[in-house]
Amino acid sequence: MSAERPQRYGFGRAYKRGQAWWVSWYDKGDRRESVARVLGKPVSAVTERDAYKLLGERLRSKARGETVLPRYERATVAEMLADYERHLEAEKPATVDKFRSQIRATAGWLGPTRIQALNLVTLTEAARAREDAGWLRGTVKQRLGVLHAALVYWKRAGRLATVPDLPRLKVDNTRRTFFEREEVQALVAHMPEVARDISLVAAGTGWRIGEVLGLVWERVDLKERTLRLDTSKTGEARVRPLDAEVVAILERRWRTRVLGVPWVFWRGLVGGRAGAKVTETWYRTEYAVAAKAAGLVGKTPHAWRRSAYRDLVMAGVGLASAMELVGHKSLSAALRYQILDLARQRSAVTKLEQHRAGEARQGR
Repeated sequence: MSAERPQRYGFGRAYKRGQAWWVSWYDKGDRRESVARVLGKPVSAVTERDAYKLLGERLRSKARGETVLPRYERATVAEMLADYERHLEAEKPATVDKFRSQIRATAGWLGPTRIQALNLVTLTEAARAREDAGWLRGTVKQRLGVLHAALVYWKRAGRLATVPDLPRLKVDNTRRTFFEREEVQALVAHMPEVARDISLVAAGTGWRIGEVLGLVWERVDLKERTLRLDTSKTGEARVRPLDAEVVAILERRWRTRVLGVPWVFWRGLVGGRAGAKVTETWYRTEYAVAAKAAGLVGKTPHAWRRSAYRDLVMAGVGLASAMELVGHKSLSAALRYQILDLARQRSAVTKLEQHRAGEARQGR
């Protein structure tokens, strides 16, 4: 056995206990590990060099901030995501249904990985491998976002000392597709009645699908021709005046409402009670089937919202009023979808046509 190296304060130490080598250091508490267990070697095969090499790795990880508190250092990503899902169910029950599939997909990808093994290098390699396997970059970025949210929650909960850096993937996924009126009619022709009504109300108001599905009769005023939204993605309530087409749909649904059912949009269940709330999963499934039948694959339900905003702007409605009607808080959507530029360009072309027509009349 070699002579024991002098111990330096703050640099931990490697030592023998019986025949086994151990390392210890301080990082948010006293840390101690069996070298044989970490390396997966028999105790008799571990050398002093192995011990000091492991100690150096632990100190470098500490310097980079890649630390997990002792009680959770052997936890896996799957365990952390399951804990995060329980947190969402308790704190944000309205959100968890939208996140559940993403949480489980992320667990299927990185679930067995130890939290302590997460760092920028390993996650970049994992992301690249998924892209090589056929995942879209936007999908990879979304799953990394779920992982980051779970890591931040664990840090807030006192289980993680620091959140490791994650790859910053650049994705240009801005959709600029819109619905023309004839496309709307072609699409809804392939939908069952309730899905058709949902689509037409979404197209007519520019509201998000979740907002339309959550409508209850107490927020509908057919006499004043308005809808009231108490909560929204922006955190603000709003009232929306309605046009004649949307009012006609709501009046028809009012005549066929089911006693005791608060939902404006409901559907009957086979072998069950009538009046079940329409879920977003059910609607998107019906939408996908109809889009394929109508030859409109690639246009998502969010195109209802973009199209309503575009139509308001192109009809000459002021930007502030258009934003208020569909529920936007900033001009970012108009700039992102080039709606504002298109309105200006169309106005310029109209003025040019008028100018040329005036010149032609003068020339005659």
